[in-house]
Amino acid sequence: MRVIAGTAKKTQLKSPKGMDVRPTADRVKEAIFNILTPDILDCCFLDLFSGTGSIAIEALSRGAAQAVLVEKKLQNISIIKENLRRVKLASNAEILHKDVFLAMKILSSQKRIFEIIYIDPPYQHDYYQRVLKAIIVCELLADDGLVVVESSKQQPPPKIVTLSEITLLMLRRQQYGDTWVSFYKTNKRGN
Repeated sequence: MRVIAGTAKKTQLKSPKGMDVRPTADRVKEAIFNILTPDILDCCFLDLFSGTGSIAIEALSRGAAQAVLVEKKLQNISIIKENLRRVKLASNAEILHKDVFLAMKILSSQKRIFEIIYIDPPYQHDYYQRVLKAIIVCELLADDGLVVVESSKQQPPPKIVTLSEITLLMLRRQQYGDTWVSFYKTNKRGN
């Protein structure tokens, strides 16, 4: 696993042994960031279910101003810290060692807003609807922001999530083998 492009290009990243963490394949990561390229520069990036931190690190390497990495497992936190040290981007990153839903509430209470929110939950759990609704409730997404969801094709996220006046609408879905990547934008009622 490596950084694909940017200031940390070709830097090898640490990954845990075993199957507890499923790092995004390099070809999938490259495809995602080719799509996100116009939106990355100087953005605030939120990486939920961060795992090794490779997605947020890729965003920082490509010019994101700041990244918040949310990860619950302590073992993964030490890997994220090591990977940020390797790429020399730790000063632009904030790590929240918390449950995703608690972390989103904390970020909301701080009035934090993100241009890109990346979600890559464990595939065996059906988190998509809950996480997408929590993003709406917590008001974490900038008006023109994007939510990117990585999923298995066996458990795709919903095409639309509506909560009161706000809808997250899937604009695009790309398939890479058994992995699907879905892109959402906010649509407020009346727009």
